[in-house]
Amino acid sequence: MFLLAVLSVVACAFAADPSDKSLFHDTHSLLWRDCGGSDAWIKMSDFNMTPKPLRLPGHAALTVHGINNGPGISQNAVLDVNIQKRLLNKWTQIPCTGDLGTCRYNDTCHFIQVLFPQGKCPQEFTDNGLPCTCPFTIGHGKSITLNDDAVEMGAVKPIYTWLTTGEFYIKLQMYETGKTAERMCLEFYINLQK
Repeated sequence: MFLLAVLSVVACAFAADPSDKSLFHDTHSLLWRDCGGSDAWIKMSDFNMTPKPLRLPGHAALTVHGINNGPGISQNAVLDVNIQKRLLNKWTQIPCTGDLGTCRYNDTCHFIQVLFPQGKCPQEFTDNGLPCTCPFTIGHGKSITLNDDAVEMGAVKPIYTWLTTGEFYIKLQMYETGKTAERMCLEFYINLQK
């Protein structure tokens, strides 16, 4: 029985990551990968955020290079967001509470409104033709490009401050409304500090 208890403790100490980190691009600020299949609509070739670690609230520089290889994307998409936090060396899924955590957004406009409340679109997005208000469309063949553009990372509500520090795993999956085929998949490992 003692041996079983010791093995359980050792197994918890070396908890497996949600996704194999060796498959990720290491930018020294975060780990990321495009996990979408060959038929994915959105394909990313570069993603980075600095500084390391990211601070909430704080300023960050965002680099994104990608393209929409599929049809025009508007409100015809569902977004699944999976967020896990390493707690006591174990990955714990953050439940969906108040549109924060592991949530399904059946209405992409609602997700956009969560990210950009009151339609406040950062100048860097509008300068690069990236939508952050509804209705929106990312057309076929449209490049998604940001080059070290400044992004303001706002404060979170006091009830969520425990989510502003630590190591996180985030997976974003997009599906066409009413279909099961995955149209985008991105994964990240990221560290946050207050």
